[in-house]
Amino acid sequence: MINRVYKSNGLQQKIEELEALQAIQMADLKSSAGALLDGFSPSQMLRGALRDVTTSPDLRMAALDTAVGIGAGFLGRKLYVRNSHNFLRKIAGSAVQLFVTTFVRNKMSEIRDNKAEKQED
Repeated sequence: MINRVYKSNGLQQKIEELEALQAIQMADLKSSAGALLDGFSPSQMLRGALRDVTTSPDLRMAALDTAVGIGAGFLGRKLYVRNSHNFLRKIAGSAVQLFVTTFVRNKMSEIRDNKAEKQED
């Protein structure tokens, strides 16, 4: 409901109250926006992602499997392509890298499960 003010003194007082309220709200908005922007900085996002990876065992194992797969794929490509300048050999090397990376990443969980089963026996 709008309060109507008909006298100039009351109108001036109401304007000053509203301006003070606006200044307070603007300061709150600026501080909230600053905190929000700090939370979305790349370093904060990376720090949060790393925290999630280190605290979650499943995510940690998935990251380790991916890293091992990428390393094996890179090594496979280097062994296949070597110092060749042949365009087709380089393309085939990329295909080898993709195949080896996918294969190793998928087999890492099976290897880990087999190792765990052998330790239980």
